[in-house]
Amino acid sequence: MTQKFNIITGAAGYIGKVLGEHLNKKKIKFIGIDKYPRKDKSIIKLDLKNKKKTLKFFKKINCNKIYHFGTYSAAAYKKNFNKCFKEDLISLQNLLKSIETKTNKIKIIYMSSSYVYSGYKSKKKTGVCEEKNLTPVHDFGFAKKFFEEFLTKYHSNSIIYRLSNVFGEGEFIRGNTIYNMVIEAKKHKIVTVWGKGNRKLQYIYIGDLMKYLLLNKNFNGIFNLGGNEYIKISTLTKKISYFFGTKVLFLKNKKEGETLSFMNTRKIKNITKNYFTEFDKNLISYLGTF
Repeated sequence: MTQKFNIITGAAGYIGKVLGEHLNKKKIKFIGIDKYPRKDKSIIKLDLKNKKKTLKFFKKINCNKIYHFGTYSAAAYKKNFNKCFKEDLISLQNLLKSIETKTNKIKIIYMSSSYVYSGYKSKKKTGVCEEKNLTPVHDFGFAKKFFEEFLTKYHSNSIIYRLSNVFGEGEFIRGNTIYNMVIEAKKHKIVTVWGKGNRKLQYIYIGDLMKYLLLNKNFNGIFNLGGNEYIKISTLTKKISYFFGTKVLFLKNKKEGETLSFMNTRKIKNITKNYFTEFDKNLISYLGTF
C-alpha cells in the first residue's frame, strides 16, 4: 500500500512550522509546502495559485489530511483586500480541484478567524456560538466567512476552526500583540498601549492549538477555538510590564482596535477533553523564553 502523508500548506508560517515539529515528534509522515519556504530545505516551494504545478504535485502524493494554513493574514487583507481575496480563492479552488477524485477520503483542516464575528456584539456573557448568522464588517472576517461557506459546500469532509489570537513559542514572521509588546519591552524598556487599553482579546496557547489540530477523532464542521479568558489590553500590558520591569505608556490619542465578541467554545469541548489551559500560567512560561 502506498504511504499516506499529511500535507501542511503555509508550512513556513508560525502555526505551520510548530505543527510540523509536533508531527515529527509523533513520527507522523507529512509534507510541508509554502510559496516562500524561507530557506527551509525541508519545505517544498509551491504556490497554490499555479494550477498546473498544484495539480501535478497532488497527483504524485497520496495524502489523507490537509492542513490548509496557506492564506493571507488580517493585516494583509487590510492593506490590499482585492489581491488577498483573489489569490486565496484561486489557491483554494486549485487545492480542491487537485483532490476532487478522492474528495471524500481527504480531510481538510482550515483556519478561519474570530474576525467573522466583527461588528457583532454578543449580549450573552457565555459568548457567541457558531450557529449565529453573521455579516462581518471587517474585510478579513468577510473573506473568512465566504471561504467557510465555500469549503462547506464543495468539501464537506472539513474541520473549520474560527481561531482567536495565538501566542506561545515558535517563529513569528510578522508578530502578534503579545510578541510585539515583549519585543518593545525588551528593546525600549516601555510598553505602549493605544487609547485606554479597553479592547478585549481572546487568546489560545500554541500548545493547546496543537492538541486540537492533532485530534484523532472523526468529526466535521465549524468550531470556535479560543481560550477561556477574555482579557483587556491594559491588563495584558500590566502583566508583561511587571514581568520585565518596564513602564506602560498609554497613547490616548490613538484609536483602539475592535473588540470582537467572546467566542463560546462549548461545541468543541463536547467533542474533546477541553484542552484550553490557564492563560496566566502559559503567559509566564512564554515570557520566560525571551
